[in-house]
Amino acid sequence: MRRPSTALAISRPVRSRSRAREPKPAIETCAWSMLALFLASCGGDVSITETENEPPDVSITNPADGTEFAEGELIPFAALVSDDRDSPEDLYLLWTSDLDGELSQDLTADSEGRVSFATANLLPGSHAVSLLAFDSDGEEGSDHVSVLVYELPDAPEIQMVHPEADEYGIEDEPFEFMAWVDDAVDPPGDLVVYFDSDLDDEFCVEQPDSTGIAACEEVLSVGEHLLTFQVEDTEGYTASATAYFRVLSGDTIDDDGDGYAEVDGDCDDA
Repeated sequence: MRRPSTALAISRPVRSRSRAREPKPAIETCAWSMLALFLASCGGDVSITETENEPPDVSITNPADGTEFAEGELIPFAALVSDDRDSPEDLYLLWTSDLDGELSQDLTADSEGRVSFATANLLPGSHAVSLLAFDSDGEEGSDHVSVLVYELPDAPEIQMVHPEADEYGIEDEPFEFMAWVDDAVDPPGDLVVYFDSDLDDEFCVEQPDSTGIAACEEVLSVGEHLLTFQVEDTEGYTASATAYFRVLSGDTIDDDGDGYAEVDGDCDDA
């Protein structure tokens, strides 16, 4: 027969598991943070999220949308460009027209993102002129403006023969500039052709020969020129053609064909 236990039952207090912990001293918290950084630098799993590349921002600031110009009139365009990764100078820029196609080549923005371009070559009609900007990842941004070029009655014609797109000048060396002109009323000999540079101003005034060719040789200053050739007939009607023309410094030319110019240290480049 089991005897009843004579041991006294002792009631023990139950410890709560949810007792709030005392805050760690600031020095201990800092030590744990430094340890975490150390472990991460020694091969711990670190997640780096790359931000998505945004296309360049493009804003045409001139001319205003819907501005009208006469046929052959010089139209100045201006814009601002920027990008979240590339500097403005590194963006590839292209001006285009929905009527005339590509309008510019090898133009760049300055360090502030300012872009300028001018042309008198737009055909009569309503143009949507766009500026496209491409960054180094191929992302494209653009803006466009509408301009109207209205046709002038009985205006003469002019085409720039020289310089061509790939031609350039050399410091202190004459270059032959040439234009072809025509008029529905006046013979070529009655027309006057003006040759002008935005850097050197007007540098030639010529009358065409019987075939409509007007030419002159001139030495222009070193730099990037915007050339404007303008023809005027006896009625006072005019037409213009424009092109960019670069005159290179003499010390940048590899005269002896060894792959080095004076600017590269070639002391006998001749």
